[in-house]
Order: sequence, then C-alpha cells, then structure tokens
Amino acid sequence: MKAKIMTCAMATLMAGAAHAQSSVTLFGAIDAGLTWVSNAGGHSNTFMQGGISNNTGFGISAIEDLGGGTRAIAKLLNTFDIGTGSLYSPDQMFRYSYVGLDNESFGRLTMGLQTDFMFNYMTIDRWGPMLASLEPTFTQAGPFPRLGAPVFGSMDFLRTADLYSTPNAVTYESPRIGGFKFGAMYGFGGQAGAFSQNSTQSFGASYNTGPIAIDAAYTYTKFPTIDNGNSGLRDWGVGGRMAIGNGFAAVMVAQATNTDINARVMVYDFAATYSLTPAAIIGFDYQFNDGNHVLDDVKMHQVGLNLAYYLSKRTSVYGFAVYQHASNSAPALIPGAGAFSTSNNQTMVRIGMMHTW
Repeated sequence: MKAKIMTCAMATLMAGAAHAQSSVTLFGAIDAGLTWVSNAGGHSNTFMQGGISNNTGFGISAIEDLGGGTRAIAKLLNTFDIGTGSLYSPDQMFRYSYVGLDNESFGRLTMGLQTDFMFNYMTIDRWGPMLASLEPTFTQAGPFPRLGAPVFGSMDFLRTADLYSTPNAVTYESPRIGGFKFGAMYGFGGQAGAFSQNSTQSFGASYNTGPIAIDAAYTYTKFPTIDNGNSGLRDWGVGGRMAIGNGFAAVMVAQATNTDINARVMVYDFAATYSLTPAAIIGFDYQFNDGNHVLDDVKMHQVGLNLAYYLSKRTSVYGFAVYQHASNSAPALIPGAGAFSTSNNQTMVRIGMMHTW
C-alpha cells in the first residue's frame, strides 16, 4: 500500500542536441518499523513490517523533450519486502510500468500498468500536503469480506491505498487550467469475444488551488474473482481539503458496490493534520462505514492518530495508533494488520522510519 508520493532526489543524465533534452531519474523509498496488533487471527502479534507508511521500492522515471511543449515520458516502479528482500508480488516485476506523451497545452496520454483516479484524486490530490502525516492504514478495509475485493474481500475496497494497479490501461489527463483538470482511463481485459470482461473504467475531476481542493472520482473494476470478470467493484467518491491555520482538514463521502451480489458500503471520512513545529506534524483520521443488508447491515468505526517527525526533507520517524470497532460481532480488519480479528475490535500500533530519495 501507499498513500504518499515518493520524494525524488534527482540523479539526472543529460543528452541530446540543443533542441532536445533527456533525463533519467532514480527515485525510491524505504519504510520499516515495528508493528503490534491486538488480535490477528485470535492472537496478538508483534512483528517487523515494511512498506506501511510508504511502499518500499525503487523506480526509474525518464523524460525526453521533443520540442513544442511535448515530452516523451516513461516510468517503472519495483516494490519489495525490506525484511526478506523478496518481491511483494513474485509474479509481477513492477508495480507501475508505462510510457506516453505529455503536452503543456493538450495534456498527458499514457499506456501500461497504472494507478486509477480513486487513488490519484481521492488520495493524492485530495490529501495533498496532508500526506506528510496521514497513513495508508487510515484508508478502507474493515469487516466486509463478502464485498469481494481480491485481498481479504475488503482490503482497499475503495482503491484509495493503491493496493491494486490497473494493467493494460490507457489514460488521458488534461492540463490543469484555472485550477481544474479531469481524466479518464480504460483498462483492457484482453478477452476475445468479451470486450468488457476483466476490464477497468476510471474517471476523475479535480479543482485544486493549493489551500482548497475539491475532487471526484469513479472506478469500476471487473475482477476475475467476481462473476468470472463479468461483474466487479464499482467505486465512487467526492471530497475536498481546506487549509486552516497551521493545518488542513479533509472530508470524503464514497461508496463501493459489488455489482454481482449488490453488496454495498457507504464511507464517511474526516481527516486533519496540524504542524506542531516545522518538523513535527500530527495527523488524525476518523471514518464510518455503513454496510447494506447484503453485508448484514454491519457498521464500522475507525479512528487513527499519527505523529511524524522529519529529521530532514528525506528522512522521517513516526508513530501511529489505529482502533477499529465493528457492529454485529463482525470481524474487524485494519489495513496492514495482516489478518482479521476474531472479535469485532482490533488495535494496531506502530513506530517506524522512512527514507526517500
């Protein structure tokens, strides 16, 4: 999971004629820490864990100036388990891999393995500077295993934690004009005779002036595990962010629906951050999830608190605590806990360190 943009240290190689310029940038992040979970499969657990505050990985970004305000762009990102050195997904070398064109006036067109607009706009754009002290653990999972998400049935069911990249995707995003931009994506399923099977559709709109952001997004993914790829999870969200003094506040209303069995969860989320000092930032998040009758009318409350201290622009230490409570004796599940609780309560506490380049 990740909900933070990796801070890139530029290691640029310049080449080409006077009218064209190329650059290659190596970037990445390493996140590691100790995590305690009150109940994971019936037992408490203390363990070393990586990739919680940010994906642990490294990538390459390439840009070539083609002239006339147009650039060729490409990006690769690989992620791995810092504890063992193994790939997070043994059958997948990269989390992102795409190539495309970017024009100052006409926007960006990319093709490959990419993120969708629920993550790009409802997390990255909406939270924006709040990402300095908000955690992926504050996103959505919970006591909804019948919802049908590929991991635990409910992990990242809104796609706001970027657990699921979209393969075979073509994405267009407009330039930002007067604070406004929009985008659309289609992920091809590749099934002969069944064009929409295993496909993904995503759309987004964003208005961002810095102190204020308003975002909306929609993604419909037909997972192979839901009705053989003929149905899936339909997600939408609207929300925004506002600067208040030395901090920010953000809200979101969203919904996830399994279109095969009509299981549905409404999500209401409030987050805030406050800079105690230039280096110390506190983050808070509360969310209420409301499952429909197909999900036994289960309700979920989750509250999280995080303190991040930046030793430098690239290195930070942090500590957070998250508590989740589910109704109707449903099993609680906090993102990153590793397993459902055997009760309707679960607590997760973590201290960690992150370095980016």
